[in-house]
Amino acid sequence: VTDTAGNRAAQITRTVNITADVTIPTISLSGINPQNIEVGNAYSELGATAADNIDGDISGAVAIDTRAVNINTVGSYTVTYNVNDTAGNAAAPVTRTVNITADKTIPVISITGANPQNIDFGSAYNELGATAADNIDGDISGAVAIDTSAVNVNAVGSYMVIYNVIDTAGNAAVQRTRSININDVTAPVVTAPANITVAAT
Repeated sequence: VTDTAGNRAAQITRTVNITADVTIPTISLSGINPQNIEVGNAYSELGATAADNIDGDISGAVAIDTRAVNINTVGSYTVTYNVNDTAGNAAAPVTRTVNITADKTIPVISITGANPQNIDFGSAYNELGATAADNIDGDISGAVAIDTSAVNVNAVGSYMVIYNVIDTAGNAAVQRTRSININDVTAPVVTAPANITVAAT
């Protein structure tokens, strides 16, 4: 600096040291924590974001470790999130708890064949069957219980066949029914004598 009389001050210097980046990035979870998933359902990763003082948004570099999660076994699991900035500073790991909950989804019964089913009076009853599918057990058609006790092919009327099934977790399907109509469709038969003799009057 110089004063108004032209006197110049003795120059003073300051040293500015640019040091290495030692600030760690930060990770923020996206979505809920804990995350609850019904057993057998697909795992959906909710993700995380990461920010660094130098690199800015480094969410794309977040490493997510989901190896512990087993969607086929009820239990509580941990998903771990890590990230490093370009200077090699590692963020404090962040975790999400993933709870695999018990199977609460009921199986579904589908009736096979006609409904209602029409049967001629006195004819044999032919059960058309049903299929059943479960989110965990898959095809459980063989476990379907069929109640045909109400059907009487020797009495004209409408009857109900009842279908039920339960999966291995104990979830009962919505009961399905088929209407069975016993119909008299056979015309009567008239048999006349071979010869009729009528006396003249």
